[in-house]
Amino acid sequence: MSTLQSCIAAGTRRSLSTFLTGSHSAFARRWKHTAPPTPPKTSRNFLDREVYRRKHLANNKIILLPRLKDAPDNIARLTNLVKQASDKPGPCEKDLLENPDYHSLFLGTNEAEVETYFSTEVFPAVKTSRTLTRSIGQSLCQETVPNIDPNFKISRPAPDLLYGYKFPGAFSRPQQARLGALGLDTPATTQLHHPLFFPFFPIEFKGESGKLYVAVNQCVGGSVACVHLMEQLKARLQQHATANNLPNLTIISSALDTAAFSVAMNGTTAFIFITWRHYGGKEEPHFIMAPVETFTLHSTEDYREFYSMVQNIVSWGTGARLQGIRACLDEVRIEKAPGSSSRSMTKRAAAVRGRQRKMMEA
Repeated sequence: MSTLQSCIAAGTRRSLSTFLTGSHSAFARRWKHTAPPTPPKTSRNFLDREVYRRKHLANNKIILLPRLKDAPDNIARLTNLVKQASDKPGPCEKDLLENPDYHSLFLGTNEAEVETYFSTEVFPAVKTSRTLTRSIGQSLCQETVPNIDPNFKISRPAPDLLYGYKFPGAFSRPQQARLGALGLDTPATTQLHHPLFFPFFPIEFKGESGKLYVAVNQCVGGSVACVHLMEQLKARLQQHATANNLPNLTIISSALDTAAFSVAMNGTTAFIFITWRHYGGKEEPHFIMAPVETFTLHSTEDYREFYSMVQNIVSWGTGARLQGIRACLDEVRIEKAPGSSSRSMTKRAAAVRGRQRKMMEA
């Protein structure tokens, strides 16, 4: 058995159910349900079944690890970065202990209540941001999901929350044109009026009666799609660099960070994961998702650490990650066709938007 096959077997047969539900069961025994549970969402394919990890993930070269160990240097550096104390520390212990909404999380909350609380209190708003946007429950376009084995497809992700970049706000006009020249000017989600590009942070919520096991499987699809989109960008940039003899673009695109983070959580427990594309030795490239940290949210210390890490992930996404994409796009060289005019360019832009609309409505 090859190294990759062994890793897949270990990563997919070893269920994370004990990893996820051990502490959750303790909370369930301790606290009584005081709010009516929200009816569970319709199961997407086999998300709630063991076969989804054993067959669907494994056959598509996706490994779900029970812990982060011996990570590549760039992944280790990134996880250490987001674990540092944030310059946005969030609520103090006194404020948390005096907040009745915080206490209600541990007395039985449904999914809608969990989502409403954390979307407001922990996950950053985006209304005033020029570069950051987030979608709510929007499906990612099917093309974002890498399906290697058509007999065992990956469920199409529709994260409860998904952070990515505003278009066109996050990119200058020349950068927008270069994305178009590379064939990468289609939004990641089906949200037409507020297009989201190059997502990096999907979040899945569950209520007291929901399964964190399912939330983790949902995170796999969403985060792998995020990584896949960045891998596509990286490949197009490197192809362009080779074809046009752009050594500087070759260098900076090679350093482009394609990893993504995700969160699976309910009102009492939160898990932060990191996902990346692994290239090693003679094995086929594969995706790996592993837990970065686990938080028991009734502990005010854990809550504040969770808050800090979320802020750091978003800051990384709007900082170093976005700067890397922009720097690469600035190196792309596109030639203006002879006789082209601003009017013809406007027509082409309208045609691109029309194609995007058809793709998203399909």
